Amino acid sequence: RSIMEKGDGRNNFLYGELKETLRKYLARWIGSNRPQDIAFGINATTFITQVLSNYWGRPVKILTSNEEFYGTTRVVNRLKEIPGNLITEVSTEPFEDFFNKVYEEACKEKYDVVILSHVHFKSANVLDNLDELITKLKDKVDKIVIDGSCAFGNIPVDKSLGSVMDDIYYIGGIYKFVGAGEGFAFMSLPKNCQDRPVMTGWLFGDYRDEKRYYTHPLYYAEDGDRYTNSTLECSIWVRVKEIIEYFDKENLTVEMKNLYTQTLQDYMVKKIDEANISFISNKNLVSKFGKWRPLQTCYDLKNQKITAKEVVEKLEKYNIYPDFRGDRLRLCPPIYHTIFDIDYLVEKLKEIDSELDK
Repeated sequence: RSIMEKGDGRNNFLYGELKETLRKYLARWIGSNRPQDIAFGINATTFITQVLSNYWGRPVKILTSNEEFYGTTRVVNRLKEIPGNLITEVSTEPFEDFFNKVYEEACKEKYDVVILSHVHFKSANVLDNLDELITKLKDKVDKIVIDGSCAFGNIPVDKSLGSVMDDIYYIGGIYKFVGAGEGFAFMSLPKNCQDRPVMTGWLFGDYRDEKRYYTHPLYYAEDGDRYTNSTLECSIWVRVKEIIEYFDKENLTVEMKNLYTQTLQDYMVKKIDEANISFISNKNLVSKFGKWRPLQTCYDLKNQKITAKEVVEKLEKYNIYPDFRGDRLRLCPPIYHTIFDIDYLVEKLKEIDSELDK
């Protein structure tokens, strides 16, 4: 059947069979038994803004960290400018104290929303016991939002957070670690969610019933569609579905991918440290390799002879494309790399180092 089939004014394949199949696939990957409670959207920032729109008209109290993604950081910084709002950002460092610092802060104040990353993007650190923290927080705050933008398809979310999926808003993306391209994100809602976000749209469920646009109080769907917004570029739904089906066909699970990238990561960290490069070694490795290990590996180049940005620019000349966040260099060995690619990276890092003394 054609994806452009119109029928009675609603794309029955797109908003029917395809959507429900994709929901089931995504739910399986995150360990949820409620695929119907998954909403489709464009990106994590939009979903977080939608969740916060439940509090429009009154001050909001948000507990978060100082290492959230740029989109979230901009949203909360804008909210700081509005009198009455309370935004508390807990430092992620030292990371060993982060769990306790978040919980202690949640006990001091009645927060509306907690927003935390599953994988912190400037350090690649993951709380081994994030599920335990969620369990302790759920009775103290109204909503818990976990931004899984750097986790979904990278670490086994079903094993790390599947047990608490009923208690959280879990946001996942697909353009990095699933490889389906940009323009799609999803959010799994907590069980029995009755939110009424101000940021809504016309794709709110069975939108063919025109009366539901005008109800007082306003109608919301009883599933994930209560957070669906308006017109989307939906061909990416097909790509996500086909990529997940390809993984299934090849019996390639997220856990298997993660174990392989951990092997590359271990090899890379060892080789870099053994290379005696002046600006990068285990001494400035900030990633803590715990139970759940993403492929991102972060080094802090503050006060080194060369900046993280400069290292990236030099590596790009050799067709090596890492990235950086402030002073931190992020090296991310994906599943299509081998140890020979790591050897090439270390060789070029040594060449860059030798040039610094000339």
